[in-house]
Formats: sequence, C-alpha cells, structure tokens
Amino acid sequence: MDVRLHLESAERFLSGLESGSISSSDCFELAEKVDGVLLFYSLRYLRARYPQNHPDFKGISSRLLDFSATFPEMVSKIKEAEEDPICEWFNDTYNMSDFYGNPEGMLSVLLEKIES
Repeated sequence: MDVRLHLESAERFLSGLESGSISSSDCFELAEKVDGVLLFYSLRYLRARYPQNHPDFKGISSRLLDFSATFPEMVSKIKEAEEDPICEWFNDTYNMSDFYGNPEGMLSVLLEKIES
C-alpha cells in the first residue's frame, strides 16, 4: 500500500472512532488496511486523551467497546502489535501527551519508523 494511503486510512480510523463520524464496520474496513502498531497506538491515544473524568469519555469508550466486541479479530491484531519492537522504541522516545491535539503527527512518526 502507498504510504500516503496507509497514513490516510490510519488517520480516518482514529478520527472516526474519536468523533463517531463513521460506523464500526467502516472502522473495521479501514483497520484491515492499517498496520497493527498504528491501530494499537490509535486506541492507546484515545484511552490516554479521554480519561474517565473527560466529558467525552462515555462516547469514546462506547465506540471502542462496540468496535472491540464486534471485531474480535482486530483485538487480536492489536494485541499482537503491542509486542512489536517499534512499541518499545516509541514508549522510550515519546510521551503520549506530546501528541494531544496532533494524533496525525503520532501516526506519521510511527509510520515513518515502520517504513524504515
């Protein structure tokens, strides 16, 4: 897949879950095209960005639960990706809060590392 299209799919997946602008099945179609590491960090970003005391927590949490319950194969893909060495590199190099308000930047950094 073209790197630009890969990044675009990852961004649409994350923003769709964040905003609720696309259905779980559309998120699944995007997730099939996206590297598991990008999926893992998309979900991690949403969990970190919207803790329980955040006003948008309930909506985000409900969309994440719906996606996970409807597509358990994606949960497996995401859990496998958590073991990827890129995750250790990212965790040692960045704080998730560095990307609050700029999840596209996080995805770009990760994709660049995946591609290298």
